[in-house]
Amino acid sequence: MGKPDLRETDVFKGFLRLSSEIGNDILKTQGAGGNTSFKQDGVMWVKASGTWLAKAEAEDIMVPVVVDPLVSALREGDSRAEKSTDFIVSELNSSGLRPSIETSFHAALNSPVVAHYHCVNAIALAVLESRDSELAARMSTVPDLTWVTIPYRRPGTPLAGEIEKGRRGPTGCSDPVQSRHHRMRRHSRTGRRQDRTCHESAVSRDARDDQGGCRGT
Repeated sequence: MGKPDLRETDVFKGFLRLSSEIGNDILKTQGAGGNTSFKQDGVMWVKASGTWLAKAEAEDIMVPVVVDPLVSALREGDSRAEKSTDFIVSELNSSGLRPSIETSFHAALNSPVVAHYHCVNAIALAVLESRDSELAARMSTVPDLTWVTIPYRRPGTPLAGEIEKGRRGPTGCSDPVQSRHHRMRRHSRTGRRQDRTCHESAVSRDARDDQGGCRGT
């Protein structure tokens, strides 16, 4: 039996709206940078290579891939996880899109919604010598979140492996993930819409409300 097509559902349209909002916020996304993903029924819809988040509602930019086989390939060191093309759900990929190199780390995170973007204020904090204490001070204002900082790794499977290792650390599954000198991600176990402070970097949310933009604190 084929995989369900979610593209006309309200929840998927809400995900596209979120993606477009992030893509149109210059403090979060610059040019074609950043990506978002949405998982349901064993399929992950993730921003395709060469597309822009800002155009999420106007163009077909999400490519569907099967999650479990991709995660297994990543954990087993299977080279197919790098490009992820072998995991495309062809019958749902009507525009012939290709996954980006960062598809694997989206799959490695269990959360239904993952947003990855390059928040200007967060990057400014990440390059400071005092970054660890600065980030800790800011994240202390959102005590309901766990978070982790990871070292820079090349985008692709090296980064995906580091993120998976980091989120399975002593604090358990982390919501925001900060990559030193590079970029940040945030994911949600619930998919509930929330947008708190810029340093949380990526946001997971549904279409019901919006609590603001990328704010420095």
